[in-house]
Amino acid sequence: MPIPPISNEVPDTPLRRPEEPEIDPESCRELFCAIVGLAVKDSEHIKCLEDRPSLTAYEHKKLQQLTEDWHPADFFDGVWFEDICAMLNVQPDAIRSELLARRTVPGAQDSRPSAAIR
Repeated sequence: MPIPPISNEVPDTPLRRPEEPEIDPESCRELFCAIVGLAVKDSEHIKCLEDRPSLTAYEHKKLQQLTEDWHPADFFDGVWFEDICAMLNVQPDAIRSELLARRTVPGAQDSRPSAAIR
């Protein structure tokens, strides 16, 4: 098979490697909001289970599954959470404060993500 000649023409579009997909900022924002929202929901569910005096076998198993690899509280203290908040232009301490307030006020659980990231 012959080698094609090298062209000296400059392409009209910027060169991009095939393995570098285009990034849609809105899709990234939605994904990061979903990650934070799920971590909030998991954290609240775990807190609810931990506050119960006794758990059913199913609840105990669910609690074990939710905390097996990592605890959502670790996520909120981590660098990844800080980076996500920076990308979302949200103050991480605002979300942390809201979580703390929800934990200290009985019945204040709300599975919706913080208004700051909606």
